[in-house]
Amino acid sequence: MVREIDILGGLMGFAADETCIQFKRLNSSKGPAVRGTRVQSDKKKYSDFVTNKLRTQAGLSLLEGEVKRDLF
Repeated sequence: MVREIDILGGLMGFAADETCIQFKRLNSSKGPAVRGTRVQSDKKKYSDFVTNKLRTQAGLSLLEGEVKRDLF
């Protein structure tokens, strides 16, 4: 799935590489259609990495807030 995500230059893949705890190859003994790579990342490091990259991304404004009430 991550290989298909290209937004922000593939940030999700770069974050996974930078914060990985372990890589695992799934179904390596089966055909190429069912093979896949699984990455386990450190939750805090991943969040910090992505937040830092987004805050320094040129031309991107972040809006943070709190929802006060439900409109429905």
